[in-house]
Amino acid sequence: MEELKKKEIAIIGMSVDFPMSESLDELWKNIMSERSFIKKIPSNRWSEYNVDSSENINSEKSEFFGGFVDDIDCFDASFFNISPREAMFMDPQQRMSMQLAWKAIEDAGYKINDLKKSKTGVFMAVCNTDYSEMIERFSEKIDAYIPTGTSNAIVSNRISYWFDFNGPSMTIDAACASSLVAVQQAVRSIESGDCQCALVGGVNLCWSPRRFIALSKSGMLSKTGVCSAFDEKADGYTRAEGGAIIILKSLDEAIKDNDHIYGVIKGIGTNHGGRTNSLTITNAKAHSDLIAEVYKKAGVSPETVGYIETHGPGTQLGDPIEIHGLKKAFNQLASYFDVDMERETCGLGSIKTNIGHMESVAGLAGMIKVLAAMKNKIIPATINFENLNPMIKLEDSPFYIANKARDWKRNIARDGKSVPRRAGVSSFGFGGTNSHIVLEEYISNDSECSSSRRNQLIPLSAKSTNQLNKYAEVLMQYLKNNYFDRNSIENDLNINNIAYTLQLGREEMEKRAIFLADSIEEFISVLEAFCKGRYVKDKIWIGESKKLNNLNDNILELIENTELDKVAQYWVQGFDIDWKDFNNKGICKKISLPTYVFAKEHYWIPGMKIEITCNNQKEDSQYEEIIKVESNSASIRLRNLNEINNNFYQGVKAKPIIKLEAIIKKVQSVNKKEKIKSSIKKEENISLNKLISELKISLAEVLYISDKEIGINTKFVDIGLDSIIAVEWIRIINKKYKTNINAANVYDYPTINNLAEFLRNQMTIKEDIIPNKEIENKEKSVTAYSKSESKSIFKLEPLSEVEKKNKVNEEKTSLKDINNSAEDSVISIRELQKELKESLEEVLYIADKEIDTNIKFVEMGLDSIIAVEWIKVINKKYKTNVNAANVYDYPTINDLAGFLRNQITIKEDVISNKEIGNKEIKIDVYSKPKSKPVIKLVPLLEDDKEKDNINEEKVSLDHMYILEGKCSMNINDLQGELKESLAEVLYITGKDIDSNAKFIEIGLDSIIAVEWVRIINKKYKININAANVYDYPNISELSQYIMKYLNESGEVKQFSLDEVFSQVYEGRLDIKEAEVLIKKLNLI
Repeated sequence: MEELKKKEIAIIGMSVDFPMSESLDELWKNIMSERSFIKKIPSNRWSEYNVDSSENINSEKSEFFGGFVDDIDCFDASFFNISPREAMFMDPQQRMSMQLAWKAIEDAGYKINDLKKSKTGVFMAVCNTDYSEMIERFSEKIDAYIPTGTSNAIVSNRISYWFDFNGPSMTIDAACASSLVAVQQAVRSIESGDCQCALVGGVNLCWSPRRFIALSKSGMLSKTGVCSAFDEKADGYTRAEGGAIIILKSLDEAIKDNDHIYGVIKGIGTNHGGRTNSLTITNAKAHSDLIAEVYKKAGVSPETVGYIETHGPGTQLGDPIEIHGLKKAFNQLASYFDVDMERETCGLGSIKTNIGHMESVAGLAGMIKVLAAMKNKIIPATINFENLNPMIKLEDSPFYIANKARDWKRNIARDGKSVPRRAGVSSFGFGGTNSHIVLEEYISNDSECSSSRRNQLIPLSAKSTNQLNKYAEVLMQYLKNNYFDRNSIENDLNINNIAYTLQLGREEMEKRAIFLADSIEEFISVLEAFCKGRYVKDKIWIGESKKLNNLNDNILELIENTELDKVAQYWVQGFDIDWKDFNNKGICKKISLPTYVFAKEHYWIPGMKIEITCNNQKEDSQYEEIIKVESNSASIRLRNLNEINNNFYQGVKAKPIIKLEAIIKKVQSVNKKEKIKSSIKKEENISLNKLISELKISLAEVLYISDKEIGINTKFVDIGLDSIIAVEWIRIINKKYKTNINAANVYDYPTINNLAEFLRNQMTIKEDIIPNKEIENKEKSVTAYSKSESKSIFKLEPLSEVEKKNKVNEEKTSLKDINNSAEDSVISIRELQKELKESLEEVLYIADKEIDTNIKFVEMGLDSIIAVEWIKVINKKYKTNVNAANVYDYPTINDLAGFLRNQITIKEDVISNKEIGNKEIKIDVYSKPKSKPVIKLVPLLEDDKEKDNINEEKVSLDHMYILEGKCSMNINDLQGELKESLAEVLYITGKDIDSNAKFIEIGLDSIIAVEWVRIINKKYKININAANVYDYPNISELSQYIMKYLNESGEVKQFSLDEVFSQVYEGRLDIKEAEVLIKKLNLI
């Protein structure tokens, strides 16, 4: 296979949401504050788990600590055209990823539309499934959105779908190494040409107590809630949550496109430790070999590296083992590059001391810390460090613990020249995956920004007035914090670059404000006035836009004549402006600036009570001078969950096949002047206005919004109606108006107005009449309608056979007694629209007032799954036979209403009163189905609580002793008891265990071994440890060892510290085992 051409990869954009840090700027300030943001678990996280004392949580939860992100139950669903119903069943990890993706693209200085249909890849790291667990346990219903909402694969796929990317899209789970593995996959994809640029990220949110408790029982978590990396008091790691996304691109392309470059990836690699004593044991040798390989391939000599961001979780022996591996790797590299390593030239640190261990995002968090340090030219302090762990030996290495902040000076290469700042980042997964990346600062050769324009127009826009105000406040504060502290930020922060970035690198939305300024000082001043509600003439223009025709020719003329006030007025009213024309005579750069501020609306599992942490936001404007221009976009107000109607529809039963022989006589004697009457009970003639109103109500219900927030001309897709909800809504419409439209109609008639007109037409179509001709002697199919949505097939025997069986006089009868009259009152189009809105409201969980009859269903969140459900409801209500595809053919309430009304009022064909030939005839009759069952969801069974509250005991390393002596206990009895206890922890039977079978062959790993040894120690009042199951690897040998231990102990065989490290390094000894051995033998 041809080797991929190695490329240097640029990092051109990023977004973060870490504990107490929603931006890179905040993260850096928090790191430099040398504070820990680890705290006790928030009180609202586990409140629902208190319902059953068997959870055994109350007594334990006070011991748990972590780095937690605020408002993770909140999401700006309407921004992404996602219905409240769908948002409720979306894992918050999906929601966070969507918002982080938007922010990262903006941070890179691109509009979203710039990347549509491009070969942009998405590589997301996720390993947590807490929300799925809670839905299974606490949700009041099983919703159609659960499969997509809880799938980790959808975390990446939803980004690719919504942003319309065509590159690779995958979610990666390699435990704590996930995000660096995702970066490696993205780099290889860019090198191979599979994608032009890539979004790489990770998310990790911790809601369920299950993993906290399990990790605590395994001894991995810190009991003090302090991550003390490299320190003698290290006692385990603390979990953390958060998310981040970076954008990658080949360095050559990034330079060509004038991108803002945070840093450069020189090399990256991943490997696995292979088979060791246990799945969860880190193979330090494999990690050391990986580091050496990555640096060799990258051509990076070790003396040029100034900092290593370690995995550094803060475990007593894990940190020393990692540093031992680093020393091995750098010694190997020094020999390879033939260089001498000076002491204290490479700092070691860990961001986990500040925010905790973010698991799947851990590697990316380390990368972002390094990139921020390169930008600010400072190696920050690793906190909680006082005394070096005595097992860490740094005397013969270039490493030092970065326990205080210091200037990051460039290292000197062996040729005597300084080199760009370089750093490495390591990450381990508890399944054996190792990863390491080499980063280098980017040194630009570009000249300083210049522009021929003295005054700059600086645009800001948002989906709502409230968010526009917040955006302005964030930008103002950012400029105040950074412009006057020039030492902490790049020199590219000037008014020209600010204007250039915000003109070309932000989407233009409905609510707009534009500012005129000739300096950052003046820009801060007008922003401050805007935020206080003051209007500054000729400096601030505010408007609410709708898309208008392009006026580029006129705009160019205004620009040339420096009539910037008119340009500003045009822009706030919605006219397109090519901002490139503003700076075509100057050189400007994209720079990192604050990105969009999303609204925070609460969405959570229906039926699960949780404290709402989001702030309520009002959309009232504080400005009187706004240039008001109507917008077609819907304004959506999300309601409290307690107000929402959670009714849902479950579908119909299978269609029965029934033989119908008794009505043959009636069919033969049909009067030629009579028609086949429809059994649909017609609604009274409904007006278009009423239909529109009803459609809005029903759509609002299924979308969980208010019908007042649905404009009749707003496209459905703009208010969150996707194919899933569309199916459900159409079902409700068909049920209510007795129509037979399908979900495809919401795309053909994409607003309430369009769909209502369509639906009303469907309700008024007159029935066709079959001419009074002889029906030929062939197999025929006749459709009749009764009070049902359920279609049944009636097989009729040939008339000649019927006549032989029935020796009674024929009666001349029409089918009127089978059907209700088709002359019933016809529902008006407006009534139909209203009812459609009501039914759509129910399936989308929104209020009908929020549904615009002219908005396309897809814009309101109705997708193919819910469309099927909605069409069933509609068909049941209106006794129609439309299908889900109709929501695409008639894509709005108006359109669908017109179509449905036609279906309702179609007249039945008339069968003539002539002889019907002696051929088999099939009649499709719509019969009444059985009542639908009511499904009641019950909580899943609780996990069995432990019968014994076993405290972790001190473990000795007596397997390292030479023991002699006798024991009076029966060896067979002991073996039998050991088999029974082992069978219990492995969930097998004692009969399945052979006394000479190795433990590893029957599934005993290091985690279960710890639990089993605790049981043994408690039962026999001894003090052995889990390492014994490797030294005595079957029941027979272990029982003999325990027999000796029960009587007496022998002398200690002494080991050196180097011998212990060698066993760990080679994978023969677990970290915890080595830790206990070192303490027992007093090796430090």
